[in-house]
Amino acid sequence: MLSAVGTLIPIAVAVAISTIPILTAVALLLSREKRNPSMAYLLGWVLGLFGVAALFSLGLSATPESVTGRSTPTFGVAETVIGLVLLTLGAILIFRRSQPKNTASWIDRMSGIGAYSAFGVGVLLNLRVKALLLAAAAGLAVNAARPTLTESLIALAVYTVIGCVTVAVPVLLTLAKPAMMEPRLRQTRDWIQTNQRMVTAIVVIMVGAVITGNGLTNLNG
Repeated sequence: MLSAVGTLIPIAVAVAISTIPILTAVALLLSREKRNPSMAYLLGWVLGLFGVAALFSLGLSATPESVTGRSTPTFGVAETVIGLVLLTLGAILIFRRSQPKNTASWIDRMSGIGAYSAFGVGVLLNLRVKALLLAAAAGLAVNAARPTLTESLIALAVYTVIGCVTVAVPVLLTLAKPAMMEPRLRQTRDWIQTNQRMVTAIVVIMVGAVITGNGLTNLNG
């Protein structure tokens, strides 16, 4: 299980540094109705984060070996493919021409939604292409170690805790000390809007390199 957790940590960090979930949380926290939307969003984000990775992990473990040929080299091929896709996405983000993004209207829409919509947004953000690739990589990392069900759930719980921390901490701190957090939230929002593309590219490339390296290692297993 420890080997799976070790592989999961960089993937979870990539999830945690994803700018869109953080920016969504900030937008909700800066809205007038802070408590219900932000807490509902946090709940949806956490459940979606755990649930999507668990579906990949448990789905792989439940598939007969005669169908998947589950083995370390097989997982290595899958990890290598996912890693290379992430590297490609990162390279595209870096080398494509910079196009200014006007996120003001999108933030305004987020700041006006209610608790149920916020919960749904939290879940749905785990279905973005990058999020699905990271969840698939997490599921492969767990299954490559051939853990028991309990060990799988523990590893996925660690992945979820690390992955949600950058959303959970601002939400909880803002609910506890809104006056202190408001200027920090505005600074965070402005910084993310300015640097979103480059931050995403760097994170995706770094994690893609880690996953690719791990996959190549497993090819020899």
